[in-house]
Amino acid sequence: MWGQGEVVIINLQLQPKDFTLLARILYMDPGDGVWGEFELDYVLILQKDVDIKPNPDEVADIQYVPRNKFDNFIANLKYPVTPWFKLMYRHMLPYWWDNLHRLDEIAEPQKIRSFVKKL
Repeated sequence: MWGQGEVVIINLQLQPKDFTLLARILYMDPGDGVWGEFELDYVLILQKDVDIKPNPDEVADIQYVPRNKFDNFIANLKYPVTPWFKLMYRHMLPYWWDNLHRLDEIAEPQKIRSFVKKL
């Protein structure tokens, strides 16, 4: 099995070449002042039909949301999204989603995009 976090995918369905390394993101969120996040995240995109098995300790529900309904879906969520996802949604996700047909052209694997506020 592949992935021990939120979602597990049977590893026989995937090969490293199936992924596109789209970006590296430097991210920081102070959280509650005691616990926070400061991390370098690698954004990988996979365009492939796979069987997934959500980790019930991490994921309460999953659903497919088409691109043309995603903004409305986010606006009407009953629960907040993570600060990291807010950044991706606000700054990058729509562009990536609209350009799935040319990911190799828009990928910036060598660049680190910083979302760390200057203190």
